[in-house]
Amino acid sequence: MSPRADVGGELQGKVALVTGASGGIGGAIARQLAAAGADLLLHANRRPAVAHQLRDELDSQGCAASVVTADLAVAEQR
Repeated sequence: MSPRADVGGELQGKVALVTGASGGIGGAIARQLAAAGADLLLHANRRPAVAHQLRDELDSQGCAASVVTADLAVAEQR
């Protein structure tokens, strides 16, 4: 059973932006938001491949997730 199948869906229909999604804390937050029914925009800067793996994991569980790679400290990339 996917983590999304047994939740109340309090975030159903919402989209959450998770910065630092390729890190341990960001990844854990992304999983919790997905389990609560949110679709996700995953941000990564240093390890985009990890964010893409997380996206694939969440997609397989029914969460619509996308990855954005950017250095948020650089105005042109925001």
